[in-house]
Amino acid sequence: MEQTANTMPAATLGQYKGLAFTRRVRPVSDKAVEADIGNLARVHAPFVPTDAPAARGMRVTLDFEGFLAGAPIPDSRMEKVTVVLGTGQLMPAAEDAVYGHCAGETFRFDFTYPADFRVPELSGRTAQFEICLHTVERKQVPPVDDALAKSLGYADLEALRESLREKKRLSHEANADRIAGAALLDMAGANLTVELPAELLAQNAEYQMNQLRQRLRKSQMTMELYCKSAGLTPEQVRLISEYADEVILSYDSDEAGQKATLRSLELFRNSPVKVGVLQIPGAKDPDEYIKKYGAERFKALLDGVGNALDFRLGRLRSQYDLAQDAQRLEYVKEAVNMLAERSNPTEQEVYAGRLAEETNISKTAIMTQLETAVKRAGSKHRWEKKQQALKSGEMNQINVPYSAGGSQALGIASAQQRRSCGSRTISIWCRGS
Repeated sequence: MEQTANTMPAATLGQYKGLAFTRRVRPVSDKAVEADIGNLARVHAPFVPTDAPAARGMRVTLDFEGFLAGAPIPDSRMEKVTVVLGTGQLMPAAEDAVYGHCAGETFRFDFTYPADFRVPELSGRTAQFEICLHTVERKQVPPVDDALAKSLGYADLEALRESLREKKRLSHEANADRIAGAALLDMAGANLTVELPAELLAQNAEYQMNQLRQRLRKSQMTMELYCKSAGLTPEQVRLISEYADEVILSYDSDEAGQKATLRSLELFRNSPVKVGVLQIPGAKDPDEYIKKYGAERFKALLDGVGNALDFRLGRLRSQYDLAQDAQRLEYVKEAVNMLAERSNPTEQEVYAGRLAEETNISKTAIMTQLETAVKRAGSKHRWEKKQQALKSGEMNQINVPYSAGGSQALGIASAQQRRSCGSRTISIWCRGS
């Protein structure tokens, strides 16, 4: 049976058998093994009390309560809460207020709720929060010796070394296989001819734009207003995608700037580039940060730039009080739905673990909920795509014979590989509008 889909790109496969590539396995060095042992020591280091001011990575125990016009905010009080600073367990404003304070201190800070906060009585209002800092603890890294190895379940330090060496050897073997496979696919792809009709590219771009328009209509927003508030247009995003492999967004740190970041992320949602979000502590924008702290600290800030998913989850987390069971469960539900729609299986595994740590809910339960959400999101996406195809009159049936499966599959996979052009990054600094 012939292929009947007129939208499928025509691929002509050249030579792909008998291609040669030298597989190279990187050796495991003693230095790398010792570095891994040092990392294990830091990860498993116990926390010990300190008189030093609170800083990122330290563990603190505190009481926390909000006041509005001098009266306590209902259900805002938390007692003897223990968190590690820098892990997102506290809302950003509270964490910033804790930095620099020592154990035994009590202090206050102001916080203005977002205009669209889920509790109408608090929306747009400024509250005062009081923090009583009971303890500040820092990590004390243990020495690398047999005692450390035994605490990790090994007979002695040499047994730990051998275990890590074997794990790294297997990892290097698997990486060599991946590199060789990708290289052979590239070599086969170099002998491949694929024709991508302009009509097909235009249809795909129009489909993506229609998806965005539908989401905007649900939010009662026009495309013109959306682009103006984001500071970017779809055409600019397409142009950036042609010249960069990575984009770093950094809008103002106020509420308007954070909303503009979300809108820009939506425009980049279907772009092939990697999108990062730079959060700037202690300053409104990059210009102000560099003037206050210098270019070197800003470069260090860039090295730790977060991804789009970190930013979205952080924004979501700030809307909930995780000390309350109902809000904690609602946060997990919303976070799981976000992961189902905007992440790959590897990211889902990592972020499910983080959710489990944040909410004290088992990772197994979160992964079960995530699997259901992924299936639901997949069904929704297929339905939307089918509806769009029906509306455009381009619904086709595709029948591919078994005999063509191997070469067709290799051809399509090669055609979809991104062109090799080196890593390029574009950073976008914008003031919120």
